Amino acid sequence: YHEKESYKRRLPRNADYGALGADGGNTMQMLEAHGIATAYGDEAVKATDGQTLRAYTVDEIRSMLAGGMLLDASAAKVVAERGLGHLIGLKSIAAPRCIDEVGGPYSAEEFHNGKFGGAKGKYLTLTVPGLTGRPSMSDVKLAKGAQVVSHLADPDAKRGHVSAYAFENELGGRVFVHLLDLGSAYGVAFNHTFRAHMLQGAVRWLARQRPALMTQGGGVYPLALRKDLDDGRTLLGMFNLTLDPWEGIEFELASRRQPGTVEVLTAAGKWERARKATALKKGGRVLVTRGETVPFDQPLFLTVSWK
Repeated sequence: YHEKESYKRRLPRNADYGALGADGGNTMQMLEAHGIATAYGDEAVKATDGQTLRAYTVDEIRSMLAGGMLLDASAAKVVAERGLGHLIGLKSIAAPRCIDEVGGPYSAEEFHNGKFGGAKGKYLTLTVPGLTGRPSMSDVKLAKGAQVVSHLADPDAKRGHVSAYAFENELGGRVFVHLLDLGSAYGVAFNHTFRAHMLQGAVRWLARQRPALMTQGGGVYPLALRKDLDDGRTLLGMFNLTLDPWEGIEFELASRRQPGTVEVLTAAGKWERARKATALKKGGRVLVTRGETVPFDQPLFLTVSWK
């Protein structure tokens, strides 16, 4: 987010006042709906969509690209316009336009790259954001070294245009670009179990296997949070934003410390030792699991002590 984003926006003819509003909300909602916690701050992995990056200087964007960064088609187009396309694996990129004008006909997105959790025949719908709308996407030419993560596929399952790719640049940074324009594509139909696999795989790769916080389990639409407390403990929370109960949950968080006791906040408002919770160190990550179900009307809060 940049407080002067509206100063730099490029608007179409006859745009209304609302067109000056900041982008980025779609990215936040997309990530959080798929179990990836977000914050407006200087984190190791950054994500944006739309025109937000127009408000930043070239040096500021270059600094972001030296870390981990997740972009949609519109954000990637802005980076290329600023002369930094080579840092996100692009030889060229066209402005987003209706997917039916790019090629096809396309009916699905095949998420096939196993490094990010994909597999041959793992398809995501293109009826996004809903049955009555069609998304926009950018046609690109990729630079050497770019890893294709997904392709658009026609009704006969034949692969066509690149839909998502990953790239490591000369600054040592990592970039993941989805070539759909989120402003035209994000909606209920965009959310899917396979989409969670893709986005979590992307963020895990961008974070070099040390994501700040991600959640998995037997449910959808988690809203998770992490707060490192002044007393040295870490608070983890999750709201189940659907009516169906979660059959267990796993928090994945970056920490090089060894976990100790896990406590849970009871419905009576008291902290007690969580008997059905475990915390396991795995490289630079800690996996915290809670065996009990999480209903829609009772959020889960845990604290992890460190040795």
